Amino acid sequence: MTQDPPIGAGEATLQRRSISMLIPVFNADCSALLADLLSQAVKLEGVEWELCVAEDGSSDTDSIAANEAQLQGAHCRHLVYSQNVGRARIRNRLAREARGEWLLFIDSHMRVGKSDFLRTYLSAPDAEVVDGDYVVAADASEWSCSLRYCYEKACEHRHDAAARSKQPYAGFHTANFLVRRDFFLQNPLEESFSEYGYEDVLFGARMEQQEANILHIDNPVEFRFFESNSRFMDKTDAALRSLALHEDLLGRHSRLLTLYSCLRKWHLHLLGAALYRWRGEQWRKRLCKEDRRPSLRLFNAYRFFCFCAQKQKR
Repeated sequence: MTQDPPIGAGEATLQRRSISMLIPVFNADCSALLADLLSQAVKLEGVEWELCVAEDGSSDTDSIAANEAQLQGAHCRHLVYSQNVGRARIRNRLAREARGEWLLFIDSHMRVGKSDFLRTYLSAPDAEVVDGDYVVAADASEWSCSLRYCYEKACEHRHDAAARSKQPYAGFHTANFLVRRDFFLQNPLEESFSEYGYEDVLFGARMEQQEANILHIDNPVEFRFFESNSRFMDKTDAALRSLALHEDLLGRHSRLLTLYSCLRKWHLHLLGAALYRWRGEQWRKRLCKEDRRPSLRLFNAYRFFCFCAQKQKR
């Protein structure tokens, strides 16, 4: 990587001088996020940096072209892979490709809202992992019928640094975090998680086993746009399949698994599976509707009953 010429001040506060910003993408136009990051990166003095985007089997030529248009500088790389390998594998691949000492992973659908976002990460106290997390930054009136929006808003209290620090490993998410490259290569994401969901929970659990130093800070990216309700339900179903498949790895690190284990003692998991077979499709169709405010109680009940059914299949 080539070092930028000096163009600013305040560099003495920086603890890190080499960073790779890594964005895994699947059929998404993340050009606005890339512009956010580039506008801050070019102002960093004495920092080696690069911006890498990996298209994980994307087939949307318009979004690929939009991303490519932002990645024309000497510090930028656009890696286009024809086969989708999944969230864990593409992040591990990006880490191997990266040249920086520190890796900053950001989900492609996020935006940067803070003008000192990169500098905050680079100046954070020493830790193997620094988690900045995310906030919901969207108009409630525009997204009131969005299941994902309502779900994220209901969980918003868990995302500030003080709340995450109370359970530092359970509070970890892969949406926006900085990690030392050598630590991540020694502790990659579990690649058996081929479907959506829970690879970050296992990464947090393994950090806890190692007593790794994780620092939670308030340096969020912004969640401004949300997928359709049907798409979110597809992702929910995929995450539940992942959870059922990897129960032995996740153990006590999932609230849903903890609830399932408790109710199983009284054989209530069988009732849950039966309720899913009886009403699950009706509930799913109701949650997929785009013209009404969704019920989070119904969504949470659906998740548990669907998981019971997934476990019974195995």
